Amino acid sequence: MASEANPSGLASLQSDIEALQQTLSSMAQSKKEYEQQMDTKRKHLTKEEAELQLKMVAFEREKEIMGGRKRLKTEDIIELNVGGRTFTTTRATLCAAPDTLLASMFSGRWE
Repeated sequence: MASEANPSGLASLQSDIEALQQTLSSMAQSKKEYEQQMDTKRKHLTKEEAELQLKMVAFEREKEIMGGRKRLKTEDIIELNVGGRTFTTTRATLCAAPDTLLASMFSGRWE
């Protein structure tokens, strides 16, 4: 009897080993796919990080520029009555386009 049980036990072990090898192979393939996905995501995040760094540098520059600007003086704020409607703007806005009527009127050359 022992000799009969041994071959079936051996066949069962071989079957278990084959199943484990298939599982191991499947897991190795899954690991490889996961690593490829993570590599793709890592590259994407690295690119996004670089873009954010550039935006942060640009933002800091803009903050420096804005912080360096002087506050508007009351006389730099101008109200215009255009056809009965009142518009409020700044002298700098009106003078932004040189060689225009508005620029010549509000540039201060005549003061």
